[in-house]
Amino acid sequence: MSKVTITVLTVLLLAAHAAAQTTWHVDDDACPGPGTGTPEDPFCSIQSGIDAALDGDTVVVEPGTYFGSIGFNGKAITVRSTDPMDDDVVSNTIIDGPDALVGAVLATSGEGPDTVLSGFFITAGGTGMDVTSSPTVVRCTFNGLTEHGMWIRSGGSPSVRQCAFTNNAVGIMTDGGSSSPTIVRCTLDGNFEGGLRIYGGSATVSNCTFVANGPGLNNQDAYATVTNCTFAGNWGYEGAGVHSIGKCVITNCTFVGNIPYSGPAAVYGDDGTIVRNCIVWEELGGSPIRGPLFGDPPIVEFSLVNDADPMFVDAENGDYRLQPGSPAIDAASLPGLPSDVTDLDGDGDVDEPLPLDLADDARVIGASVDMGAFEFQGSPCAADIDGNGAVDFGDLLSVLSTWGACGACPEDLDGDGAVGFADLLAVLSVWGPCA
Repeated sequence: MSKVTITVLTVLLLAAHAAAQTTWHVDDDACPGPGTGTPEDPFCSIQSGIDAALDGDTVVVEPGTYFGSIGFNGKAITVRSTDPMDDDVVSNTIIDGPDALVGAVLATSGEGPDTVLSGFFITAGGTGMDVTSSPTVVRCTFNGLTEHGMWIRSGGSPSVRQCAFTNNAVGIMTDGGSSSPTIVRCTLDGNFEGGLRIYGGSATVSNCTFVANGPGLNNQDAYATVTNCTFAGNWGYEGAGVHSIGKCVITNCTFVGNIPYSGPAAVYGDDGTIVRNCIVWEELGGSPIRGPLFGDPPIVEFSLVNDADPMFVDAENGDYRLQPGSPAIDAASLPGLPSDVTDLDGDGDVDEPLPLDLADDARVIGASVDMGAFEFQGSPCAADIDGNGAVDFGDLLSVLSTWGACGACPEDLDGDGAVGFADLLAVLSVWGPCA
């Protein structure tokens, strides 16, 4: 047989396989089933859909409550709710796990990135998802698990994106020297034994929110990179925000209102811990960043650590964006920005400098990068001095209260080195909402 013939047959076989990829349907309303997996006769259980699927297939699950564990069994398939982008669909497509350490979802058979779980609410068991492989988990909520929202062990390296880990014992736990998860755009909230615990291996964490965990992040003998994250209202001993004994590089993060039982509020670590381009605004616990009693403390670079009010938009209600005039604007290290290793903007370039902030806005505006998780984006009109989207009495009062000579103050709208009548007229002439 000629090489040309073999090539043609290979292409035809691949095309036939692609054409044969199947979507299987699951609906708990079809119980007791078992069903055949068609839209008219769906399977009763998710596991029946997985068992029927071949690599490349998709299992679509209708809203409902599905009890017990499911396992991917090494298959490169997608298991998803009917609309993972719809929060209401996600919260009503429930995997109710067993009351044991056994995971409600098992990815323990060599799964790779083409094994996808998307759009489920996983609850009520011991562990939400047990991972020893490298699946992709997107837009899932792990809530009320008595052990772990996700347990990553024995070399597990999942990609976890846009997920919420809420009110579990531990949000995410990695346990194993070769585990290396990527955790992007996730919320870890109210996990009373810790938001993220990293025991060995490595972890890449980007654009995540850690709120009211005990503590936010605990790194033990691992290598963690933490970028564009907020840590607020977490609690714990020796580092309520981050406790790190190992290498941990924390870049462009914001720490606010963390509660230490002892030791520092924001970060505890040794000289393997680097805090760079960060805002640390803590009112409790003495020194907000501290190292061991005998040893070197964390390295702190280009960061605002209780030195001056960072001027958040509304810290009381969790809005940690910067107001005009914040000392954190353009005050961080542009060369200190890490590469876009998690491809936040989806352009395939993982070597470019970090392009987005925690709000998915441009990471660099102006001469340099800002400190903290949020980049000040400016206003569509220069006279909107307080950045609230309108030129109004707040801006007028700002001009009047800074009348006279000033340095590079935002009220000097004409840039002549002083706030005067020209600046007052600039405010009055564009009064109202910014276009």
